[in-house]
Amino acid sequence: MKKVLITADNVLASEKILSSMSNVVTLPESIILLHVQQLVGNSTMTAMMSDSEIDTLKESLEGTEHKEALDRKAETVLQHYRRELEDRGMTNIK
Repeated sequence: MKKVLITADNVLASEKILSSMSNVVTLPESIILLHVQQLVGNSTMTAMMSDSEIDTLKESLEGTEHKEALDRKAETVLQHYRRELEDRGMTNIK
């Protein structure tokens, strides 16, 4: 196995994902962690927005406390996954 993509949603969901990685016979050459931020509201609201409206929303959030909180949460989640994977002997993590 060359590459594995892991969606890093939250810390609570990590146990099942990470335990399945521990059962892999051959370690992957690299692991890519992906965390997707939900800017506001629920997916139904943003699903009804046009691309230009979503771009405007993203621009309006830049530099705000809300965006900084989202970034901190993402960093916390990604660091948790990275630490857990490294503890299991997996090192090439992006």
